[in-house]
Amino acid sequence: MDATRKVNTIARARESLKQGAFELHYQPKIQLCERKLVGVEALLRWRDGEVLRGPNEFRAALDDTILSGESGAFVLAEGLRQAGEWVKAGVEFGHIAINMSPQQFRNEMFVNDLLDNLSRHSLAPYHIQLEITEETVLSRSADEVRAVCAQLRQEGVKIAFDDFGTGFASLTHLIEFPVDIIKIDRNFIGPLADDARARSIVASIVGLARNLDLAIVAEGVETEEQRELLLAMGCNVAQGYLFSPAVSSEDLFRPRATRARRL
Repeated sequence: MDATRKVNTIARARESLKQGAFELHYQPKIQLCERKLVGVEALLRWRDGEVLRGPNEFRAALDDTILSGESGAFVLAEGLRQAGEWVKAGVEFGHIAINMSPQQFRNEMFVNDLLDNLSRHSLAPYHIQLEITEETVLSRSADEVRAVCAQLRQEGVKIAFDDFGTGFASLTHLIEFPVDIIKIDRNFIGPLADDARARSIVASIVGLARNLDLAIVAEGVETEEQRELLLAMGCNVAQGYLFSPAVSSEDLFRPRATRARRL
């Protein structure tokens, strides 16, 4: 994306966010043995005119510091609001996983504000998981991120290390950062059935997580063969198109055959 187009996309995205044209879709996280729902991941969507855009279509705009912070705040607020609605309606959804931006950790009131919002929406700490990436822990906010994560874990909020294995310093971060969950990146899951090296890497990550007493989630599971291989390796939770794409809150608990066409 050239500079002019990027600036224009950022401007349009910020205005769309103000006008309420951003929304969340939710991808189920499934317990592999029983195919039981154990949680959902909140994923940002931009209703740009008649087109519903996923984040890969406006990734460059989300790299903007201001928009990243604003969109991150929206995802957190809207995700908690929706989870609160599910709790009030008696809907069993497990937990909601929310991706965090580095900017959100710079607010010294973040922990107190989050806990207050959980209470306001009748949510317990176990209802939410915060996902951080290597980009976040390598940012200038690394010390703030570490401190906030430690505080939240003491309160019962789970912290997930997203896209694990794609960065050069992931193992170092497992030592330095207080995390509860490792999410295996979809790039390792895609070739799982045909590539022995991919299977070895995934098996090693699963073994590492178990030795460190960390939960593990596989992303991007699309076939039964991948599900069976993950189960055999000891990975018990996954998400991906085999189970469901990310869908609206209205579609999430409908039978899959009646859902809207996936993005």
